[in-house]
Amino acid sequence: MAREVRRVPPDWKHPKDEEGNWIPVLDQPYNAMKDEFDGAYDAIDFRPNWPVEEMTHYQWYEDVSEGTPMSPPFATEAELVDYIVEHGDPVYGDITREQAERFVQEKWAPSFIGIPGKKMIGGMQYIPEEEE
Repeated sequence: MAREVRRVPPDWKHPKDEEGNWIPVLDQPYNAMKDEFDGAYDAIDFRPNWPVEEMTHYQWYEDVSEGTPMSPPFATEAELVDYIVEHGDPVYGDITREQAERFVQEKWAPSFIGIPGKKMIGGMQYIPEEEE
């Protein structure tokens, strides 16, 4: 369960169902993974098999549900950072520029972190203490 940055083509339109809800999609092409999951998933559960050179844009996803978008695709990491700072996390709230930059650089953050004696916080908002 996490937040992640995925590489997608510039014209990628994440699929929706008949009611307009996002259809969760794993970040692997079906043809590469179908044998590994032994029938547990269908082709619609996977992203298309794009050539790597077409995956030029960055998109913010949650993968608690196997993967639905939290942003549109952006041409640069800086544009994605700006979007995250402007919109925040829909569950955990505001994200600072430092937090967004770290997330985009790392390409992944846990959905949340529970710290004993403190409240649960969004994984993107957690910045550990510097080790001495």
